[in-house]
Amino acid sequence: MEDGKRLQESNDRLQSELTETKAAMLSYKNMNETIADQVKGLKLIIERRKDENENLVEAVRELSSQSDEQKRLGKLYYVVMLSRWQEAALSRKYEALLNENREMRKELINTD
Repeated sequence: MEDGKRLQESNDRLQSELTETKAAMLSYKNMNETIADQVKGLKLIIERRKDENENLVEAVRELSSQSDEQKRLGKLYYVVMLSRWQEAALSRKYEALLNENREMRKELINTD
């Protein structure tokens, strides 16, 4: 009898550990997916910024070779472009936070 009881307790303990391990593995997979998505997003941001920088340098070169009036317009254009880039960056950050929030809600629902 006692051997059976001990085996049952051991089985229950192992089942509990298995459940905990599965939950931990699911959390790990979710974190891994989120991190991979963030890395992809950051790589895209880096490429966009490189392109933006190249475009800006080209615009500055073109404008620096022109008249004073066009230089002023170029400066204004630069300010407008910076504002747009900042707006786009904030939009991307906002979207990333929304996605992170969605993922956390999914994870919370899955754990319940």
